[in-house]
Amino acid sequence: MNADKFASLDSEITDAQNGFNEKKIKLEIDKNESSNLINGLYRERGVLRQKNELTQENTLKMQEDFEILKPKKEDLERKISKKEKELAELTKKLKQVQENLVTVRDEVIPFQERSQSLKSELTALKTELSEKKAQASSKQGDLDALTATRRVVSNAYVNRRDALLEEVKKPAHTYYGDELEVVVTSRAPSGKGFFLSEGYLAGLREGMIFLTRKANEGNSDYFFTKATLVQDKLSFIEFGGYFSGNLNPQVHSDEKLFLIRTGDSNTSF
Repeated sequence: MNADKFASLDSEITDAQNGFNEKKIKLEIDKNESSNLINGLYRERGVLRQKNELTQENTLKMQEDFEILKPKKEDLERKISKKEKELAELTKKLKQVQENLVTVRDEVIPFQERSQSLKSELTALKTELSEKKAQASSKQGDLDALTATRRVVSNAYVNRRDALLEEVKKPAHTYYGDELEVVVTSRAPSGKGFFLSEGYLAGLREGMIFLTRKANEGNSDYFFTKATLVQDKLSFIEFGGYFSGNLNPQVHSDEKLFLIRTGDSNTSF
């Protein structure tokens, strides 16, 4: 847009200069014509003094022509002066615009350099992202394979356990390896455990230790619990801690849990 504006200003300046030159040439021609007419008039007056009567009309006509040319000359001079002022103003504006253009170009250079730098950084980040996606895809494949293996092993274990338990006469209470699905009635105000509506009649006994996990979280951490109070339809289960050492697992009322009976494995009980 600035380049178009400069081209328009250059065109206006050229047209003004050409007009100025034409006016000057015409002025010189008019001056020469006026001088020639006056000189001819005086020569003719000296030579043809005797014919003054006959040439009076011509003399008057020439004087009229001269008077006509004089305002034209003054008008041309005014126009020339006006064009000269316009040309000076246009020249000044052109210089200012050129200076502004240089300033703008200097200001644009850092932005162009920063833009190029950002493009390079973006390209590098996109490359890194592609590599990370490829790595994540590979890891996901490994995870899927491990999950499938874990599922197969778990199913094999359950099938084998069930087969063995069928051959063993189980006691009336919960046996080692048995899994109970329970719902938390409430959490103890002390935060040391929680209450269940299942108790003695459901196979729970005081002193039983369980590996416990949350049913609504597929990969929930296991933590140890212990039945410290058991009644017919009520029991209090005390926290024993995560394998990671967290002694305060977060459980809530109405939350579903799985309890797998286990032995004492040097827990924090």
